[in-house]
Amino acid sequence: MLDLFSSLSDALIQFGGGLGLLMGMSRYLAFKQRTLKSFLVSLLFISTGTTQLILSGFFSGWLFHFPTLVVLLPISLAIYGPIEQYYTDSLLKEKFNFGWKEALHLLPVILILLLTSPFILKSVDLKKKIVYEFWYQNTFETINLCIYFSAFCLTGYNLYLFWIYFRNSKTAPILPAFRLGILLIPFRLIATLLLIYGHYTLNLPSLKIGAVMVSLILIQLYIYSLGNPESLALFIQEVRKNRYERSLLIGLDTDAIQKKLNEFMEQHKLYKREDLTLKELAESVSLSSHQLSEFLNEKKKMNFPSFINQYRISEAQKILIENPRQTVLAIAFEVGFNSKSSFNQAFLRFTGITPKEYRRKVSGL
Repeated sequence: MLDLFSSLSDALIQFGGGLGLLMGMSRYLAFKQRTLKSFLVSLLFISTGTTQLILSGFFSGWLFHFPTLVVLLPISLAIYGPIEQYYTDSLLKEKFNFGWKEALHLLPVILILLLTSPFILKSVDLKKKIVYEFWYQNTFETINLCIYFSAFCLTGYNLYLFWIYFRNSKTAPILPAFRLGILLIPFRLIATLLLIYGHYTLNLPSLKIGAVMVSLILIQLYIYSLGNPESLALFIQEVRKNRYERSLLIGLDTDAIQKKLNEFMEQHKLYKREDLTLKELAESVSLSSHQLSEFLNEKKKMNFPSFINQYRISEAQKILIENPRQTVLAIAFEVGFNSKSSFNQAFLRFTGITPKEYRRKVSGL
């Protein structure tokens, strides 16, 4: 009976690995419009498929003949979380921009790449020995620690994304795609914890059950995608529709708001007030602070400090050219900053260079 379970589970894990890679590559090529979302979905399947194939290599033994491939396990585990985070953001946001905050999600992946590089350079015999020892004896080799680290990172992403889905449960509760997401994330979390527990305790049945669960998730996603090809688009549409219905800007003339803002910022130069607050600016254009905040975020794609600072930096650029004798500190105070350091940081952010470098560059010195 145990032999039958072992054979069936090995076959299912191998099938899941192949299915994941096949879905990742074929689905992206099949899309007529290859968008960021379709690319991220393909990467998710490829990542999961790679994890499954490496695990099947451990169970069947072929990986011990190609030990270098073991580095793909911590990499595929670590990269899954950031990709799913990007994918979720691209669904819930009108426009997904890859900035420094998004790049931070890749730090664990970069760290693992650096830590596993020495392993790749070792001799084949030494790599075989290391892989054998950490798989059967759970030795604290660097590659093994990277696997634990990446698995715990994935667990953290599972918990966070489950909270994201749960938080948006009132947005699209009737859509099958949403229900599937709510169900599969805890299922995948359990699978990940079983893999961690099985490897740590050298409990082979727990390891195989966890890997089998991942294969079942892939099979479920494949079957679901065949029967509900439009569900994802409906989910996105419903989320954005709900967001619009809750908007505080409904019934307001956004062009008129923009015109008023231009008047107060360009003519009255309110940005020069060091203590200018969101509430005060909102009252100037006959809005509540929440309405102005939504307007800036949704229409201008920036927050209140960035909106104010763009005017301050623009004014500072003019003064730097027109008054070459005026000090940087004096200019900072004149345009509304309360310190030289905050001025330099904002200037660097908007222009890519410091005020002094800007002045030298423009004056040709």
